[in-house]
Amino acid sequence: AATSKDGGPHPAFGQVEELDVTDTAAVHEAMARHRPTHVIHLAAVAALDAAQANPRNTWRIHVDGALNLANAILDTAPDCWLVHVGSGLVYGESAKTGRPLDESTLLAPIDDYAATKAAADLALGALSYRGLK
Repeated sequence: AATSKDGGPHPAFGQVEELDVTDTAAVHEAMARHRPTHVIHLAAVAALDAAQANPRNTWRIHVDGALNLANAILDTAPDCWLVHVGSGLVYGESAKTGRPLDESTLLAPIDDYAATKAAADLALGALSYRGLK
């Protein structure tokens, strides 16, 4: 099964179901109905200017949406693997050191987009201690 904000046909996935990741009940219902083995979470405010123009919406989509998916997975499909797509922008100021970046690099976001992506990364990491894969 595939979901998107708008639904409709997709060339690779066939019919795609409409799903708003900020709608907690809808996300839970979709996860319960499909019981996926893997979820690739790509929902995001992709344009940096749009993220800056409406930061509350960016927080809702990036953080609340990711947590809605993760909690629904834990509740309905605990063996499911969540692939969450983050952003290198979470490293912000740390990227200016000239050293290579890896997962041990200090997060230092410099705008709303990067801050929300970092917050989602941290929140999902914490849920791994509750069994999120």
